[in-house]
Amino acid sequence: MQPRITSQGELHRSFSKSNPTAIMTYNHKGHTKTPKFSVTQEVQKYIRARQLLFPRLIYQDLIQ
Repeated sequence: MQPRITSQGELHRSFSKSNPTAIMTYNHKGHTKTPKFSVTQEVQKYIRARQLLFPRLIYQDLIQ
């Protein structure tokens, strides 16, 4: 079975000698950050009215 996504991130771990703890941090590097954008009020209302649909269906309707 293949994983759903590959994140290509980095997992860092450190251990404390003074008390029995371990710290794990994960740095996600799977994709570039998307630029900020805005949509019109009309599009916002359209999306809110159809929020129970799958996002891909809303998107398909919007680009037609």
